Amino acid sequence: MHTKRDHASSNDTRSLQLSRATTRREATPDEHYRVHFGNAAGDNVVNGVPWAGDARAIMHAMPARSLQEWTLSAEESPGLRHLHPYHHHGTHFQIVAVGGDLTPEARALVGDVGDFRDSLMLAFDLNFTIRFVPPWIGRWVGGG
Repeated sequence: MHTKRDHASSNDTRSLQLSRATTRREATPDEHYRVHFGNAAGDNVVNGVPWAGDARAIMHAMPARSLQEWTLSAEESPGLRHLHPYHHHGTHFQIVAVGGDLTPEARALVGDVGDFRDSLMLAFDLNFTIRFVPPWIGRWVGGG
């Protein structure tokens, strides 16, 4: 979630730097944030907080026009048996790292480094690091 904070004057130079980078993979992120879905018991939790539409589970304030790097992971059960969807509202993200032992064919289906997406499937043995620039100031939620 993003709370209202305007950093327009300090981010003018940053916006220009990001516009010159051909991909978000080539820029240095301003912040790193970890979002972890589920637990070994299979509970519906986000970052250890029970999820029932309560945004406290993923509260995170982001400066406007900052380059965010988020690591997304899930823990429902070992392997790829239980998949957890992740959808990113409001803007696409770029995959900058994929964790998991996948064939190139499988990566083409689930997402690979360099891809731009708005949704992913997460599993115990499949996690991603993504980068994106928040497009607005105000409340924002990406979630599973």
